[in-house]
Amino acid sequence: DLERLIQSPIRGLRHHYWALDWRHPYRTFRMHVNAGFRYDTSMAFRDAPGFRSGTCLPYAPFDPERQKPLALYEMPTAIMDGHVILNPTNTSQAIEAGHKVMESIREVGGMAVLDWHTEAACDQFIYENFSTILKGTLAPYLEDSDAWFATPWEMAQHWHERSMKLEEM
Repeated sequence: DLERLIQSPIRGLRHHYWALDWRHPYRTFRMHVNAGFRYDTSMAFRDAPGFRSGTCLPYAPFDPERQKPLALYEMPTAIMDGHVILNPTNTSQAIEAGHKVMESIREVGGMAVLDWHTEAACDQFIYENFSTILKGTLAPYLEDSDAWFATPWEMAQHWHERSMKLEEM
């Protein structure tokens, strides 16, 4: 299996093209839980940045058939490279669009999940300036001592521990 080949557990996923069962997303999430996944980052708009789930915080998707939340954290993606990069040669416009979303997340004390395609790291061909735009979008937050950068799994663990402490109160 893949985990054995890479010698690391796979704890979460994101569907390509955000391809969940949109009529019954809890069914897709239920399959994730049954497969052993602990988080998903597939809730996002296909063509625009923002809060597809109405939030920028992790949450446990609700299963209306079983009348309970699923044992999975959904961490909604707020920005994808294609959401803000309309013209790769206009880096300032793309960075400004990224900052606008990041500031709306900061205002509500949320979490910014970004989806930048790995091919963008080459910063060439159709991905020209994609890496530059990502760096420009993140620059103010890299210098912010209140910002925390984490992997989705680290965030899921943090959110779970936080939830357990709140339940104890």
